[in-house]
Amino acid sequence: MSARRAYPAGYARPARACRVRCAVRALLVPPALAGGVLAGVLACASGGPDATPPVPPPRAGTPPAPSGPVPRPAATATPASPPVAFPTGYALPCGRYLDAAAVLAVLRTGRIVPSAATVAVTTGPYCSGQWQFTAFAVAGLGPLQVVTRGTPGALTLVTAGTDVCTPGVRAQAPAGILTVARC
Repeated sequence: MSARRAYPAGYARPARACRVRCAVRALLVPPALAGGVLAGVLACASGGPDATPPVPPPRAGTPPAPSGPVPRPAATATPASPPVAFPTGYALPCGRYLDAAAVLAVLRTGRIVPSAATVAVTTGPYCSGQWQFTAFAVAGLGPLQVVTRGTPGALTLVTAGTDVCTPGVRAQAPAGILTVARC
C-alpha cells in the first residue's frame, strides 16, 4: 500500500482533472517564476478544477496591495449618439444619424410650426459638417426651409423660412449646406 501524500493545513486532495491541469500549468511557467508556481499549484489543488493560481507575493521593496475594495474609476457619460463626421465640401443624406422628426421637434418647440399643423418632408435632412438642411411642406403655410446645427440630441435652429440664405448662413455654413439650400 502506498503512503498517502500529506497536504498542507486547509488543503484537500484535488480531483484528478485538476491535478493534471495544474501540473501542465507548472510545466509552462518560466523558471524565473518557479517560486510562485508551487503556491499556484497548491491553490489550484485546493480550489477544485476551475481554480486559478493566485498572484505571486510581492517582492521586497514593492508597496503592498490595498486590503480594502479597490476604487473604480468614475463612469463617464456616453453621448446619446456618437459624433459623426460629415464632409463639409458637400452634403449627404443624414440617414440614421438624424431624422426629419428631430428637426420638426425643434421647429415645434420654437413655435415656428404649430403643433396641430400637417407637415410633410420634401427634402432631407442633409448633413454637412455639424450643419443640417431640411425642407418641409406645411399645410396652410406653404414651403419651409430649415437650417439647423449641432448633434441630434442638441439641435439648434439657425434659421427657417422660404429663403434660408441669410448673411449668417452664407458666412458660417459649410459649402454642402450652401449648395443644397441653393445659396
